[in-house]
Amino acid sequence: MFLNGDSAWSIVVSELPEAWDAYFADRASKGINAVIINAVEALFTADPPRTVDGIEPFLRPGDLATPNPAYWARVDGVIDAAARHGMQVLLAPLYLGFLDPHYPGFGFTSREEGWHAVVAGADEDRCREYGRFLGKRYRDRQNIIWVIGGDRNPGPLRDRMRAFVAGILEIDDRHLMTAHVHPDSSPVDEYEGDGWLTLNQTYSYRIVHRKLLEDYGREPVRPFILFESTYEGEHDASELQIRRQAWWALTCGATGQFFGNFPVWLMAPGWQAALDSPGARALSHLAAFVGEVEWWRLEPDIRRRLLVAGLGEANGLDRATAAIAPDGSSAVIYVPTPRMLTINLEALAGWTSVLRWFDPVDGSWTGAELVTRRGMRQVRTPFDHDAVLLLEDPARGDHGTWPRPSRARGLAE
Repeated sequence: MFLNGDSAWSIVVSELPEAWDAYFADRASKGINAVIINAVEALFTADPPRTVDGIEPFLRPGDLATPNPAYWARVDGVIDAAARHGMQVLLAPLYLGFLDPHYPGFGFTSREEGWHAVVAGADEDRCREYGRFLGKRYRDRQNIIWVIGGDRNPGPLRDRMRAFVAGILEIDDRHLMTAHVHPDSSPVDEYEGDGWLTLNQTYSYRIVHRKLLEDYGREPVRPFILFESTYEGEHDASELQIRRQAWWALTCGATGQFFGNFPVWLMAPGWQAALDSPGARALSHLAAFVGEVEWWRLEPDIRRRLLVAGLGEANGLDRATAAIAPDGSSAVIYVPTPRMLTINLEALAGWTSVLRWFDPVDGSWTGAELVTRRGMRQVRTPFDHDAVLLLEDPARGDHGTWPRPSRARGLAE
């Protein structure tokens, strides 16, 4: 499964149960199959850490070893609502938070974003006990991926966080685990050598494709996802920026990518109207495309055996990225801006290949074209914005009727 995800960090505390199904139904209708959720919110809600109707997460405030059954029934309900709509939940039960308040402009106070101070004030036994509680409660849930920490490197709390993980694993060794650390850091560096870290992640606001390829090349090999980058509605993000992050993830070897939107991620006023944002619609088009290809067979074209010219700047936001199956039976190229590309057709399998353009803005395809596998081809993108090129063996898929090999539309000798 390619995780095509959304971020609903504050849904447990910011909305009542009657709103949950509406949210998940909308996301499922857009091809979203995973969601990031903060199990215990410390800041981003009306009265943190309580739910909107006043339920505390712990019977003794800040004591990890005293979970409140009424609160955790709410967490159960969110996880179950996600399951009803076929979604995986990336659950963060001990979010540490940025060092300083990260959203002062949104009206939040100077209190900490996460639970760093609480963890610092607890001993390892307390952290382990909290982990055992979670492991016992959620071991049999089918739709959970554990997210350890959040937005911060563990630093001096590393041993406490490891004790917390050990507590989960005493009872629940069934689920994947990842860790959410500081931007442009990596979980495999912060928890070096830890066997529980079964899913790595990329988190960057900089040159995202570079960080993705760095994480793809790490050893030992682990699957990884683009867990977070710029959110729609924040940092003056453009529609193109939101799209290219997602498509870079697909073509740089990730096994999924996650989108975020303000106000949806914290369920702030107006979140319902924002569900049909351009970024969310773009995710639905990505989901449709992924459903057409064997994405799990694609490997980043790091050595440029397929895409040989027209890549753009190596450290730029216009970088075109390509991925190709090892046997050359299929390939995908994402191009953020209009241009001419030079493609080495010899990298593809068979005597002929089908080329199809996909529009990531509206989800439409151009007509399939059959080209002869012979030397270099120049290909011009057909749109006035970003574009995706799919190349595949004619025996794969239903392409309808195409002309005989020729200088097809969009191609030049």
